[in-house]
Amino acid sequence: MFQLIFQEIQQNMFSGSTECTANHKFRDVARAIGLKNMKPHSLRHTFAAMLIVFGYDIMVVKELVGHADIRTSMIYAKPDMDILKGAVKMIEDGDDLVTRQADGEENR
Repeated sequence: MFQLIFQEIQQNMFSGSTECTANHKFRDVARAIGLKNMKPHSLRHTFAAMLIVFGYDIMVVKELVGHADIRTSMIYAKPDMDILKGAVKMIEDGDDLVTRQADGEENR
């Protein structure tokens, strides 16, 4: 079954679709592979959250996700306790802090 779904996706399943029909198709495919309550916006949310987890600056997230207001991007900036502890440990250990730019370059 997954192979059939994958073939449909490969064959440009969204061409000629309106936003509404594309959303329905996406949800149908997601349900068919066992992802309940998945919608296209979920991918945007995941993308923004992963950028934050990987250490990208919140302004980079804002630009890549296309938010007009930085406060919207801040919704995704919810580090878990392990990330917070790791940041404090780096400071305590005297490690250099590293941030990543949009081009993947690291700042130290």
